Amino acid sequence: MRYLIIFVCMLVICTSASAQCFDARGLPVAEIPSYQINDIAQANLMPNGAPVIFFNPNVIANFSFPTRLFFTFHECAHHVLRHTLGRLVMNREQEADCWAIQTIVSRGMITDQQFQIIQADLYRFGSGDWTHLPGPQRAINLQACLG
Repeated sequence: MRYLIIFVCMLVICTSASAQCFDARGLPVAEIPSYQINDIAQANLMPNGAPVIFFNPNVIANFSFPTRLFFTFHECAHHVLRHTLGRLVMNREQEADCWAIQTIVSRGMITDQQFQIIQADLYRFGSGDWTHLPGPQRAINLQACLG
């Protein structure tokens, strides 16, 4: 039941008029739950080239609504910014973070308090990896994205 609720919440985020994601080609981006990915979510292309975001319901369940919204838009950013179409961008994760937070803030989708919740969740991520900033730096970078 818990997973059904999470899945429905993710569908609502994706399909609402203000949150629908379209890639750089104007194609709608589908969201599909996948327990096989070892991450919160991943932007990818289906074999036919259709854009998709896979999300792991087990992982995403550990985050607050504002942070789930941020990650939805972060993955959408990879499609909007052509990261999934082969464009080489060395700082693409930071670019996706900035696009995501700028978009949800400019659309009025989160409050200042919810922004702080996102930062706090990111802060706890720890050391990061070769593509992502360490959690504390990533949280601080979100504020820089807003100017």
